[in-house]
Amino acid sequence: EPEPDVVPVTTIAWRLGHLHSDFAGRWEWTFGERRQDPHLLVDFSPSAALALDRFWETLDRHRASIAALTDEQLDTVGLSQYPYGSDPDDAYIGTLANANLELIHHMAEIALLRDLWRAR
Repeated sequence: EPEPDVVPVTTIAWRLGHLHSDFAGRWEWTFGERRQDPHLLVDFSPSAALALDRFWETLDRHRASIAALTDEQLDTVGLSQYPYGSDPDDAYIGTLANANLELIHHMAEIALLRDLWRAR
């Protein structure tokens, strides 16, 4: 389908949901059973507070699992089998660098949207 004439601005909820599913999926396909579709791991919550709580829980679990890895595991190609992207072909440390860029990128967008909303 062609893009609409005026492309809608994505919402804070969408950006947060995108990050949540990305980190939940990467955890599942690195440390979990590697079976669940990453796009189905996130229940888009009706409240921002609940969505934030669930996101931070996922990020904390991801961070704790990474902290337990050895240097050799961080250098392992294919440690993550995340099905959307190049994770299976990359050293895990590169996958982490990419995930960090994604987190910074979308959190900066969320901060900007909050600033714009406040200044309206």
